[in-house]
Amino acid sequence: MSTSADILNALPVADSQPGPLKKLVLRFQTSEGLSSLLAVFDQGMISGTSFVSAILIGRACGAEILGIFSLVASALAMMVGVQDQLITAPYVVNHHRCKGTALRRYAGSMLLHHLILNTLMLASLFLVVWKTQTSSDEIRTVARVLVFAGPAMLLRAFIRELALAHCRTLHVVLLDLAVCGTQLITILLLFTTDFVQLPLMYSAVGVACVAAAVIWWKHHRTDFQFRLPGVVSHWYRNWKFGRWALATHLAGTSTPYIMPWILFLMHGRQATGYLASCSVIVGVANILLSGMSDYVTPRAARSYASGGIAELKQFLRRVLMLAVPGIGSVCVVSAIFGEQIIAALYDGRFPGAGQIVTLMTLSVLANAIGSAAGNGLWALHQPRANFVADMITLTAVIAATPALVAPYGAWGAAAASLVACVLGAVCRTLIFRQCSAEATARPAR
Repeated sequence: MSTSADILNALPVADSQPGPLKKLVLRFQTSEGLSSLLAVFDQGMISGTSFVSAILIGRACGAEILGIFSLVASALAMMVGVQDQLITAPYVVNHHRCKGTALRRYAGSMLLHHLILNTLMLASLFLVVWKTQTSSDEIRTVARVLVFAGPAMLLRAFIRELALAHCRTLHVVLLDLAVCGTQLITILLLFTTDFVQLPLMYSAVGVACVAAAVIWWKHHRTDFQFRLPGVVSHWYRNWKFGRWALATHLAGTSTPYIMPWILFLMHGRQATGYLASCSVIVGVANILLSGMSDYVTPRAARSYASGGIAELKQFLRRVLMLAVPGIGSVCVVSAIFGEQIIAALYDGRFPGAGQIVTLMTLSVLANAIGSAAGNGLWALHQPRANFVADMITLTAVIAATPALVAPYGAWGAAAASLVACVLGAVCRTLIFRQCSAEATARPAR
């Protein structure tokens, strides 16, 4: 852990850094090209960690434990999503209007909102674990570990989003380097000793997140001021934006997190592990999509605030010109070599996975196109407009589940996700065009 702490301790802060280092940091913060490369590198590191972890777990423990790993990751991602939509997403859009003391008080309110919300979510999870009777000791044990490791992981997600809101991509990279390094070292040690246990891995990651949070607070506590009336007023203001962002998230963008649970309920852990085995290749496409999202969200808001709808549309076009060819190339490779790659990674344990990989990577491509339009709607302060597209996505998933998932298992789950993602992307793009046309004559807000 000392290595992680030393890495994070090198985070550049305020004016206390030496001249050359401060210039390097400012260059990363002000250069769109360097920041985008850092964002992609960061997501590559996160996805690579999940990639290696999934392979080692699948090789050591088989499909059932790999399926549990996928379910836990989905549940954690859903909790992070709720936090992002209610707390950090409104901050990303609105903090540009605050300066000095007002900004510090706003940030302090966000931190308190985070603590309150996640206390409620984790208390609910604890009650579910306490009351649920399950035949799987592994699922019960991992869920209990998440009750204690979850707060640290959610705090790490909050710190990431706060740094991204201020375009501090380098800070995020160093934070993720510490946590991902801890996870990789832990899973490799467990694999080499033939003692792969999910609770041990999550416990180590939780400890790394706590250490990173302590170091972050030491250097950034002056960025926060706490004032009770402000906490209430900021929550009310954020709620007006966040309720629609959350509804959008739950209705549409959470489909990849819900689908493993649907498959688990219909076909069990074996099929869920089969789907998870294909996700490792899809992670390469998700590197680009997640890096794009981290990079686009705050900069789309800044583009609209500084240059209006014309600058926003120009920025989104540049993003798509980079994202679509990159993710599309992953789709082509997956269609041609997906079967062979899965066979090599898992020693032939998952035959027939090539078609599933292709469907899942195409879903990522559709999400990338829809995500650009969705970020544009956020920048226009129209989160409610996203809700229509996401209701269409949710309806498509509900309709496709009995028709595809029930009879075809993992392949059906991938196909249902693709149908939903394509419909959502088309609808979101059309809505953005309509909203941007209406906003053309208006000044940036």
